[in-house]
Amino acid sequence: MTFLWSTLLSCFVSALCLVWLARYNPRRRRAHGLPKVDHTIFASRILLVLSIAPGVALLLLGHSAGFVLWLGAISILGWWVAAFPPKRASR
Repeated sequence: MTFLWSTLLSCFVSALCLVWLARYNPRRRRAHGLPKVDHTIFASRILLVLSIAPGVALLLLGHSAGFVLWLGAISILGWWVAAFPPKRASR
């Protein structure tokens, strides 16, 4: 796998995990008046590890520039996800 594709794949995997974490975050849901969702702490911890694992993999593969790109991309994506309120279910 080339440097570019491994970095893009790492960013994509981490972004999916961040979106999933934001979607089921109980504090975020409570602040926006949404109902509780059955989402365990164990699942949140697994998603947290899965969101960090691609960056660690980039470091272990020796792609230090890819790691820096991944770190910047995930930071921006995290702020972008936090900027939008969760959607309410149609009633």
